[in-house]
Amino acid sequence: GNCVSTPTMVAITLDAVPPAPQATDPNPICVGEPVPTINASGSGGILNWYDSDPAVGNPAPVFTGNPFDPPIDNSAPGNTSFWVTEENANGCESEATLIIVSVLNDLPAPVANNPANICINGTIPDLIASGSGGTLNWYDVDPLSGNPVPVGTGSPFTPNVDNSVAGTSNFWVTETNASGCESEATLVNITIEDNPPAPNANAPNGICIAEVVPNLTATGNGGTLNWYDTDPSVGNPVPIGTGSPFSPVVDNSVAGSTTFWVTETSAIGCESEPSAVVINVNALPAISVETTCASDLQTYSVEVMTDGDGVSSTEGTVTDMGGGIFLVEGIIVNNAVDITATITATGCSLVLNVQAPD
Repeated sequence: GNCVSTPTMVAITLDAVPPAPQATDPNPICVGEPVPTINASGSGGILNWYDSDPAVGNPAPVFTGNPFDPPIDNSAPGNTSFWVTEENANGCESEATLIIVSVLNDLPAPVANNPANICINGTIPDLIASGSGGTLNWYDVDPLSGNPVPVGTGSPFTPNVDNSVAGTSNFWVTETNASGCESEATLVNITIEDNPPAPNANAPNGICIAEVVPNLTATGNGGTLNWYDTDPSVGNPVPIGTGSPFSPVVDNSVAGSTTFWVTETSAIGCESEPSAVVINVNALPAISVETTCASDLQTYSVEVMTDGDGVSSTEGTVTDMGGGIFLVEGIIVNNAVDITATITATGCSLVLNVQAPD
């Protein structure tokens, strides 16, 4: 009952566990950018990828092999963890290596407002924007179309705009953070307004010396009418009046021409070219007379010398003798008459009262 067989030796082999694979976190990506492929290296075994720690529980791999395209939602910021192990031919599995894929916060678009409109040849304003502490990038084409290069960075930004023509120039500003993530773009417009057309203004009829100086009128496009007594296109004179009608100050005691200029200024201060308006003060005719009694002493005549081209009298017959001499005959003795000399072209006349000769 105590018989014992000859012993047989049994060998137990313990395989070495592979070392944990070598893998590093990929560079962070920005919201909306492509998710990077993850690579790992081992000792020649099978690489198993997990989306939960394989040391906790017994999760199944989500992928086997290398490289691994992780299923990540890149539309929202956050960190996603993956683990990779190596399994040798005998099924021995290594410790896991943790890899984190980071999707960085989406930057808000910078805050930027359109500058005030300017006039043709006005100073182009700098553009100002504010962000979250990153780099502000300025574009002259929409950065969502293609891959344009910024035309400037920072704030304020001095744009390159032709101010000699009316129109709107568009610029876009984005913000890039330290990780290279770029925000959506904010559109900023620079508008150059055309100057109003020159006002319509007609010269008034000329006046004669001592007559009332007429008001000046002009029409525009709803802006402010500005009146000048020197040409506003030369120098920078100050208006002497605004609106329509305008009462000019003119010396009506001497003959001559006085020029005024009128412009229109728009709501933002754009000023038109000027229109010139001339007020003519016309001279009165010169007149001198000589009286002669008729031989019958019942009537007398008046010889009128004038630079006017017409003469009339309250009595008698007027004859144009030529050369600026007119003869008024048949005036009854002792009657005084009014002799009127007129310059037909201007309508200016002068009345001279002539007393009967003694």
